[in-house]
Amino acid sequence: MQQLEHVTIEHIFQFLSHNHCLLLCLLLLCCGVEINHCCYNCFTLPHERASVCKHVQSVGKMEAMQCLVIINKGFEPLNDILIPYSQVNKIKQYLKSFHKAVRGIQESLSSDDWRIALEKKIADYIKGVHDIISSKPAEDCKAPCGFQKAARKFKCNQCIEEDCKFPVACQSNLFEDINVIELRRTYIECNLSFTLPNYINVIWKFARNIRVTDLSYFKDIHRGEDLYVLIQPTRAYHQGTYACEIIDDNDDIIAQKFYFVNVSRNRFNADHQLEEIFQMVLQSNTSAEPEEVEQTYLSFEELVTSQKLMGITTCVFITAGIALIFMLLTLLAGVLFRYATDVE
Repeated sequence: MQQLEHVTIEHIFQFLSHNHCLLLCLLLLCCGVEINHCCYNCFTLPHERASVCKHVQSVGKMEAMQCLVIINKGFEPLNDILIPYSQVNKIKQYLKSFHKAVRGIQESLSSDDWRIALEKKIADYIKGVHDIISSKPAEDCKAPCGFQKAARKFKCNQCIEEDCKFPVACQSNLFEDINVIELRRTYIECNLSFTLPNYINVIWKFARNIRVTDLSYFKDIHRGEDLYVLIQPTRAYHQGTYACEIIDDNDDIIAQKFYFVNVSRNRFNADHQLEEIFQMVLQSNTSAEPEEVEQTYLSFEELVTSQKLMGITTCVFITAGIALIFMLLTLLAGVLFRYATDVE
């Protein structure tokens, strides 16, 4: 215990001064809360930052703690920016090269000039980050719905991603109604206000004769890249809720939209449908009796017209037949009369 009393804070720092790595690790732990608010630390690892300040201390220009403070303060202007998520990897690779730029500063400079050169390097990298962002800025979130990855941003002051605060399901409480008359065509388009990725998969679903958004009621009817559905002609059994579900190449659901197709009938279409049903029944009966001769079914107007034509033709043939019979009888009577009056 008496030996421990002679160990002072001065002895501890003398020990740490000969063990730079341990000193830097302690500094990073002590300053961790403050450093996490630096945008530079969102894209670099602790040992990479320690390597920078270890080099600065090794060339005798400043202490490691002073180096960490300068870097932390120097990159603060980036804390308030929103980085397009598509550019995160590019900015990460760019900031990782910062330690090489620091090693490129001339060691022959005085301490003050070396510090100025370090601050200039930081300013150059801040400008480089802004140039990368401006080359391809993030899109704005567009209401009212959708998982808009093109508008996703990275908050540099918190090192977190930020997405649009909109639901994936569009018009969950309000359907887009489509009214169509039977036998006409129905066109449904899954149009969205935001930019879609290059590679998508669209699943069209259908729930017959029901107005619902619960996907457990739906049945998949088409899968592909088509953002529209065309029904031609539209029948009564096409009435119901249609849903389009858009999925990206990461299997994330980007958006869902719901449409209710209301099919209305008129008297002409109803009569036409009854006639089609009647014809189908007759054809099914005919196919069940293959020995019977196939019949041709005519409409009412065609049937009346054909009956009129058949009556006229029959009269003509009957008249010609009667005239032919009388002619034959006259010839036969003449022959008999000749033989009957022959003297021999």
